[in-house]
Amino acid sequence: MKEKKNERCLRSCLLLGLAILLVGCGVSTEGTSVLQMPAESGSRTASGENTESEAADADTMMEGNPVETTVILTHTMPESSELHRAALYFKDTLEDISGGSMTVDIYADDSLGNIDDVNYFMNDTIDMRFGTGPVQAIPRIAYFPLIQDISIECMWEAMQPGTPIWELTSQQAEDAGALFLGVFPATPRLLTSNQPITSVDDMKELKLRTFSNTIEAQIWQAFGMETTALPIRQVSLALKEGVVDAEENPISVIEAYRFYENQKYVIRTDHRYYMDAVWMSQNFFRSLPEEQQNWILEAVNQMLDQYDVDHSIEYEQQVQTELEEKGVEFLDFPDSEKQKMRELVGPVIEEYFGKKAMTELWDAFVESVDHVY
Repeated sequence: MKEKKNERCLRSCLLLGLAILLVGCGVSTEGTSVLQMPAESGSRTASGENTESEAADADTMMEGNPVETTVILTHTMPESSELHRAALYFKDTLEDISGGSMTVDIYADDSLGNIDDVNYFMNDTIDMRFGTGPVQAIPRIAYFPLIQDISIECMWEAMQPGTPIWELTSQQAEDAGALFLGVFPATPRLLTSNQPITSVDDMKELKLRTFSNTIEAQIWQAFGMETTALPIRQVSLALKEGVVDAEENPISVIEAYRFYENQKYVIRTDHRYYMDAVWMSQNFFRSLPEEQQNWILEAVNQMLDQYDVDHSIEYEQQVQTELEEKGVEFLDFPDSEKQKMRELVGPVIEEYFGKKAMTELWDAFVESVDHVY
């Protein structure tokens, strides 16, 4: 796969009346490590602040007997998911690097409860999380494909350390009490249905499950679909009983939750991308001795190098083959119909998030692509 990385590129992009052509975007999967975070060692006080004496005590302890530390890591996916396998890779790597002095307790499938991605670092009960995170940038960037034609590879590259988008995301994370440590490759959200969908007109009057009644529902309603908001764990039963006819998710979710058992078709609409990122509590990270901070960063780097774009593509191809063997049919949505989708929902997205906000985010994205290439 890696010898073909230069064949993938960013397509021509146009947003909010701004015509920008980005060409020659050969994708490199090298050099995707996270930034080196500032080492602010020490233990947390009652207010969550570090003191110089505590930092010195922590470093002294490291020089003698290693400090034993447990990292509480959560994510929303089942244990059968690829995201959970990445979490296990991180766990094994960190525990190996630290000689066993650091351990990772993984809580998959929101087994600690349905944690709000906006607030979960504020109460210091969770140390680390894989997910969209407590920021606005990443979820909004995911909607760019519904405005213009952007390749997954270039979107992922634009999110790498040192780019304007990285800096913007990092600042938003810090404002929410978190540290942004890296991002997994973007993956397309796919539309699944009990009937073939090859045009926007085919969507009309179909009942679609959404995870909210906000912008998600407004997008699909613009295509003439009826929407019902349901928690992820209720989707399989809803599909089976005909409460909804269709749903949309990354292929990893379709596999992990076995939606394919009640869906005949998977349609590659390329309507939206999904990105999981790596987040850590500021208070927790800064309470650690510098050596442990470095171990965490190294383990994150190794995990992201392992679960890179090439791995993601190979995994998706493998899952598609497995689903096809189970009788699922994959359909490519025509480019002309994708353009119709953009024409219908571009204004909806601009209105929901604000034209000025989306323009500023787009400008940062374009600067990020220029930075990489």
